[in-house]
Amino acid sequence: MGVCDETDVVIEDITKCTEHPLTIIVDLMKCAKETGRKYSVRVPYGSVPMNLLMEYAKRIGVSVDFTSEDEYSKFTFYARS
Repeated sequence: MGVCDETDVVIEDITKCTEHPLTIIVDLMKCAKETGRKYSVRVPYGSVPMNLLMEYAKRIGVSVDFTSEDEYSKFTFYARS
């Protein structure tokens, strides 16, 4: 299974991750840019620094939508038109 195959990722417990959620998010941003599809990730609230996330989005060239769901943040990435 390739990194761009899964368009909706859920990380419920970051302590069980083998890499930081920001790494996974950056990979999904790159997928959104390359494929033109929307990708989303749901992470525990506060586990991803918003300033870093927005800087990576700017560098990669994707737009970001953010929603809050209970104790989680959901980020959706898509290629800028």
